[in-house]
Amino acid sequence: MSSGVYVKSIQALVDFRNGVGEFCHDTQHALDGVARDIRRFQEWLLERQHYWQRRVEEDDEDREAYEELQNVIRWRWMVEQVVEEQYKPQAYRLARWVNTELPKAQVFLGETVNKLEQFINVATPSSSGMSSASTSIATSISGSASTASSQPTSSGSAWVEKGIRNTPIKNILKQIDFNQSHVKETKDFGKVAHVTMLEGFRKLREVVLSAVEQGADGDYFAKLDQEQGLPYEHGYERVYDAFYGDDAIRVNKMGEKYDVINGYHRLFVAKELGLETLPIQIVERVEEEHNTPS
Repeated sequence: MSSGVYVKSIQALVDFRNGVGEFCHDTQHALDGVARDIRRFQEWLLERQHYWQRRVEEDDEDREAYEELQNVIRWRWMVEQVVEEQYKPQAYRLARWVNTELPKAQVFLGETVNKLEQFINVATPSSSGMSSASTSIATSISGSASTASSQPTSSGSAWVEKGIRNTPIKNILKQIDFNQSHVKETKDFGKVAHVTMLEGFRKLREVVLSAVEQGADGDYFAKLDQEQGLPYEHGYERVYDAFYGDDAIRVNKMGEKYDVINGYHRLFVAKELGLETLPIQIVERVEEEHNTPS
């Protein structure tokens, strides 16, 4: 009995992964928008408080000014209470989910697509034929996909995962075809704004890289954020997760060519800043050596 797998459409998985990415972008955009609105409203209330406070100081018998001052103070207190006790805990949980759990799903889907494509590249077409390795694919694939990255292929090569390393990127950036990227300019940044990502790169270079080299992990940066009063979305833990977590930059290397699986936005910024090294996870296809018996 054949244990093959019938692969009909990889594009469906690609579309699903892209859909998850769009949902992350839209959700983060909405959270950022609400945060801005709340901040503007709080700033406006503070400005009104200062205004009415000055009116009272100028004329302590101005009853209208006194009542308005008391009213705006009550509003500030109520808004602060609702934001801190009701909105922020819920928004924080949603942001954590969007920035940690959903990227894991994207990575999983990307790796699944990559493994299927690897099999298709080395598998023998079935008797029914295989028109192309594009949207519609019909081929029998033997073996287990779960071991594709560590097992040799039928062509005498194997995919070797090298882990996340602070890697020289000058040559890598030259070999990447950025025409395939949807990130062409700063306005293409969505889930994380371009200016926010620039700040993340500053944290990476000034703190995170050296700390990781000394053995720091996510717990270390979470504690650092807590000590400095930084929320996750603007903290060091998020930078660590972005470069060393499940959403790390990932590229496949075949010969001199590099294909980006995840991380076009960060690579765009790295190129923009002229960085020489960057934490990257590289999976390389290498040819196996065969010794000819004497």
